[in-house]
Amino acid sequence: MMERKYEIVDAAEDAAKVGYSFAVFGLKFFYQVSNLEALKNSYDAYALSRFSQAIEAFQFDHEKLSENEKRDFYDDLKYNEQNLHYLYSLFDKARSSTYLLHMKILARLSANLIKNKTLNYHESTFLANINVLNEEDLDRFYNVLKDVDLEKITMKNEKILFTIDSYTDHYIFEKLKTVGLIVEEVIGTQMGYDPTILESKNMYLHDFSKEIFNILKEIKGVSD
Repeated sequence: MMERKYEIVDAAEDAAKVGYSFAVFGLKFFYQVSNLEALKNSYDAYALSRFSQAIEAFQFDHEKLSENEKRDFYDDLKYNEQNLHYLYSLFDKARSSTYLLHMKILARLSANLIKNKTLNYHESTFLANINVLNEEDLDRFYNVLKDVDLEKITMKNEKILFTIDSYTDHYIFEKLKTVGLIVEEVIGTQMGYDPTILESKNMYLHDFSKEIFNILKEIKGVSD
């Protein structure tokens, strides 16, 4: 572990020379190379292009952070194995995902990691389960909430209807629950009540629901 600390410090010092660049740190520490060109023997042209695209997405969100926030995060990495795992997992899933939307969301979460020096419970759960979702799932989540005034509703208390007209709707609802974006209203057992799969359901939101919605809204370029 001592050798690893020196490697982290060395990579962080190189990153500091260019504004605490994630690209410099990640390439040197995670992949032991100084630039993308050096990865040509490990990745084909398309995979290398995706790799570069993911780095650009991460760089874009990290540039919104202050020098102090980035410096404090990288200084802390030599003691914080969990954050090292988070940072690698965020990038690795971003570069290998089928969906561009995943890449952009994970880049934003990586900026949260740096700013807060950790991922909260919901962010960590979402990272672990993001591969469950496709773009249609995320688009449906966004479309259900886009006409809801999230500033006025009381999170966790006010119900929102999720319309289910098909098996696809049902599967999307279940997947959104799995990744922790929504909470289903639990209805107590009622005499004669026979719920079916193709039945619209009420759901509750929490702060992370709003966070992901706002990320999607920004990615889609929607203004108020």
